[in-house]
Amino acid sequence: MAVSGVIVCCAYILGLLLSAIARPVAGIPLGVVLLGIGGGLGAIALPRLWRKGPKATTWLVAGVIGGLAILYLQIRIPVSVIR
Repeated sequence: MAVSGVIVCCAYILGLLLSAIARPVAGIPLGVVLLGIGGGLGAIALPRLWRKGPKATTWLVAGVIGGLAILYLQIRIPVSVIR
C-alpha cells in the first residue's frame, strides 16, 4: 500500500516536470502522451517482472495522475491579456 502511494506521488511530480515539454501531439501536450504510454506499458510489464509489487491498476492510475498534473499546471499558469 505504501509503495503504491509513493508511485502515485512520483507520477504527480514527474507530470509537473514533464509540463515543460510544450510541444503538442494532435492537440494534446507531449508529456500527457508520454505518461499515458508509460502508464500503459508499466501496467503490462511491471506486474510480471515485480511479482510482489503494485498491481496494474496502480500503474494506470499513476499515468492518469501524471497526465492530469500536466493539464492542471497549464490551466493554473496565469496568462496576460492584452487589449
